[in-house]
Parts: sequence; structure tokens; C-alpha cells
Amino acid sequence: MPEPIRDDVKAALDTAHDRRNQVQIYLVEKLSRAVAVSDDEVAIGLSDANLATIVSLEGRIAKFNQQRRSWGKIQALFDVGPPPATFLLKRGQYQTPGPQVAAGFLRVLCESDEAALAKIDRTGMGSSGRRTALARWLTDPETPAGALVARVMVNRIWQHLFGTGLVPSPENFGNGGEPPTHPELLEWLSHRFVKGGWRIKPLVKLIMTSGVYQQTSQVRIADVGVSIGNAATPATARFNPQSKLGVARLTDPENKLLWRMRLRRLEAEVVRDSILATSGKLDTRAGGPPVLVTTRADGKVVIDESKLPTLTSKWRRSVYLLYRRAYNLSMLSVFDQPLISTSCAQRDTSAVPLQSLTMLNDEFVAEHAGYFARRVQKRTGDDTTGQITAAFRIALARTPDNDEVALCAAALARQAELYRASGVSNEKARHQALAELCHTLLNTSEFLYAE
Repeated sequence: MPEPIRDDVKAALDTAHDRRNQVQIYLVEKLSRAVAVSDDEVAIGLSDANLATIVSLEGRIAKFNQQRRSWGKIQALFDVGPPPATFLLKRGQYQTPGPQVAAGFLRVLCESDEAALAKIDRTGMGSSGRRTALARWLTDPETPAGALVARVMVNRIWQHLFGTGLVPSPENFGNGGEPPTHPELLEWLSHRFVKGGWRIKPLVKLIMTSGVYQQTSQVRIADVGVSIGNAATPATARFNPQSKLGVARLTDPENKLLWRMRLRRLEAEVVRDSILATSGKLDTRAGGPPVLVTTRADGKVVIDESKLPTLTSKWRRSVYLLYRRAYNLSMLSVFDQPLISTSCAQRDTSAVPLQSLTMLNDEFVAEHAGYFARRVQKRTGDDTTGQITAAFRIALARTPDNDEVALCAAALARQAELYRASGVSNEKARHQALAELCHTLLNTSEFLYAE
């Protein structure tokens, strides 16, 4: 009994059906059934070289399918039809629509009623064109809206670099907000920002290379003069009112005019990333899926190591961690990471005991203090002074002074002796002592605060 016609053969016959007459169709069907060849028969007719080539190609195809990257679900917005009409609602009731309202902008940021109407160009576009019109209006430097957006953006960049914006109320540039401390500077930077093509990096470079940004937050005694207390007054160093910085403090005690740099605590994500960078374990790969987190039985939110794409994914930058409303990594929440359920124009910065307890006892910090110690040992070997100097340079970006070297060397010797007394080998004792020193440096205010 002849085999049935294979699907691919039938598809070929159907394609060519319209080009054949009845006799040709009959002969093709009859002969195709008679000469049908199975896959096994084809394999028998192939040479060993051909079979080897087929097996090799099928193996490469299978390997390619295993390595093929899956992007998962991609969410997108698109127009499903013409935009619906918008009406004024009489007494706010949708059942009683009033006059139709054309697409437009805020009248207070437009120079006339005509300018407030959106000029929508749908030529060559597959959408309503309203979002494009809004974007063009917001970035047009010749309109009040574009001028406002430029100032708001410059103020946010300044706030990120200095802790407080030129306008201290970044979410309110209106009459209800605070006035700018340096209005002429805000105008000049906004002009440079727009003329530079709205590019952020050149503006950041301009600010960071300025003298005001390169100031220190520390005030040296030699600069201010001191008044040592006696039995009648507390023994504290006070600003000498005759010095320049003494006059500055009396004139501007809140440092609104930036006579010195503001002391700023690092943001939550920067604290974690700095620890990773210091230990040498920071995974700098860009892009990819988020790193998942999970809640432990004790309520602490940690990285879910059972669902990591790679072994080093748990050490990726904090921006790649999964955030879901109040479901954030516990370490980041301790350092005032804002909730994403609401907008945050300016982060709060607190100083609470829980932050110190986290830096002292958190498993993540202790683990990377050990990695930090191994990094130092790999660079310097068993040279105690070299270890202390390398640790300070990596963690604090400076060289320790003689007193710090002496104190750290004494601490290393004391801790190593305690570990050896407990039965630990000399090599492990030295490593544990160095890890504790590295842990101490991670807990310093100099590491957690930008000066």
C-alpha cells in the first residue's frame, strides 16, 4: 500500500495546481503516490559525509536555540484609533457634556490664546501626534514652557550635585515656592543648557569644574581662628569673627550662598554600589532583566540568589534591583531610599541608629569587607603599612597620616593575636584582622558622606 502524500508535497501540489490542466494534475497525483520516499529511505541513500554534515548542522542549530536570548514581555503604548473628543462637563457630570475642548496647553505658559492650541502635524505619523506636539512645546526655548523646563532641569542637576537646588523647592517654581538663592546663575546656566542642545553631561562638567563645587566641606582651624575655652566657657573651637569664614558664618549661617561645600550623605544606592566597588566585586554590565529580591522569614528583603541569571548578578548596580512600591531591598530602605509609589522631588536624609547597626552587622557589608581585605592582600602581600595605605586609598581615596597608620597597625596586631589565641592559623588570623579594619573603614563617616 503506497504511503500517504506528505504535507510538504501536498503544499507544493496546491501551489502549482492553478498552472496545470486536468491531465497533468492526475498524472502528478498518481506518480507522487508511486514514488513517495520516506525519511529513512533518504538517509539510506546518503553518503557518510552527507550524514555527518547533517548531524553537525543539526547540532549547531540546537546549540543556537539554547543560546538564543529571550527578551520576555515588552510593554508598549500605541494608539488604537483616532483620539476621542474631550468636552467641558456641566457641573462636572459626564452625562452632561458641554462644548468640545481642542487639544492644547496651559494658558498661563502661553503668550496668547492661539499659542495655547496644539499645532498637531500627523504627516507620516501612525499616532495622533499629540504627545509629539507636547514634547515640542515643552522644549521650545522661545516659549515660557520651554524656559520653565530648562530652569527646572538645571535646578535638579544642581540639587543632585550640591544637595540643595538653586531653588530650594524643586517641586514648586511658583509663587508658593521659595525664591532662587542665585537667580542670575540659574538664568545663565539655563541659557547654556539650551544653547548646548539640552545636553546634560556638558552641564555637569561645567558645574563640577567650577570653584564652588571643588570647595571642601571641612573648615580648617587655621582659616577661621580659634578661641579656646576656660573655666567659665566651654572648651570648644569657635569661629573668629575677624576671619573671612567667621564673617561668612555670621552672615550666612545656613550656607545658602555656598561659602563652603555642603556635607552630604551618599544616596542609598550609592552606598551599596560604593561597597561593591571597594570590594572589587561590582558587576558593571549594562542592561538585562532586573535582579529579583525576596522576603526572608525575619521580614528582611534580600536578593533572591535562587533566581540569578549569572553568579555575579547579585553584585550588579543597585539600579538593576527590582523595585515594587514599598518592596525594596532592606539595606536601601534603611538609607532613605524613597518609595516608587509616589514622585520624589527631593530625597530625605536621616541619621538614625539603624543605619549604624546595619553597617556593623549586615551580612552583605561583612561579606564584602572580607572581599575588600583579599583585594588589599593581593595588592600588598603581608606588608602591614602597605595594607593600611592601600585600604585607605581604595575606600577613602586618600593616604592615611602617620597617626592613622600607627593606630591601624596596633589594631591589626592586637586583633591578629586574639584570633591566633583562639586556635586560628596565622594566615587566617591576619586576614580576619585586616577584614575587620576594612569593615571599620566602610563604617566611617568619611566613606558614607561626600565632603
